[in-house]
Amino acid sequence: MVAENWFMQEDLWVLQKPVIFNSERIRNTFLEVNRILKLTALTPGEKVLDLGCGIGRHSLEFASRGFEVTGVDLTASFLTTAAENARSQKVDVRYVQGDMRTYCEPDTYGLIINMFTSFGYFTDSEDDVRVLSNCFQSLHSGGILMLEMLGKEVVAANIKSKDVLSYGDYQVITHTTISNNWSWLECKWTIIRDKQVYETRYAHRLYAATEMARLLEEAGFSEVSFFGDLTGAPYDNMARSMLIVAKK
Repeated sequence: MVAENWFMQEDLWVLQKPVIFNSERIRNTFLEVNRILKLTALTPGEKVLDLGCGIGRHSLEFASRGFEVTGVDLTASFLTTAAENARSQKVDVRYVQGDMRTYCEPDTYGLIINMFTSFGYFTDSEDDVRVLSNCFQSLHSGGILMLEMLGKEVVAANIKSKDVLSYGDYQVITHTTISNNWSWLECKWTIIRDKQVYETRYAHRLYAATEMARLLEEAGFSEVSFFGDLTGAPYDNMARSMLIVAKK
């Protein structure tokens, strides 16, 4: 049996969860938030926006540390899981179903995070510009935007046209291609579980550090820094991701 494009189907969320939000990634959340706070020097009690919050990994951890947190995502099933987790952990997070192309709360947040390559999925590049503008407007003076994504340089150094990954009783076969003059990444996932096969595809725009620096400066950010991961490592040929810290 092959189910096409289950990745976007609400009723097949149970298949998506162990692959994208696997147990190792969830265990790392505490350490990731520690590193975010170290890089941003965020003041306790600040308002935090987790933009593209998924099931609430980071928003829940920030809330447990006393920050006033809002989580925004377009996918209802993610938000349902996040709200259930918030109730079970007895933390207060405001979850909102919204589109980052239009979501804006002027002069509100001390920190906006957009993690795990949640930026660049729109076919129109002007939508990416709108997202950055919304983030700039939603930050108060001195506020910080943190973006984590697969930079073009990282992809060029590490891309595999085919890879096989295992998550418990799931096997995931990925096929990745680069198109549109190195501006677009396309990936097909074949997920095998209990002898059943499911397929999905996703794609997102690729940005180099110089391109992101220009977009952020045009959005109004005054200080833009790049790192190779959450430890603050340099963004060089050894970088595992492109981590951006931009200050309003």
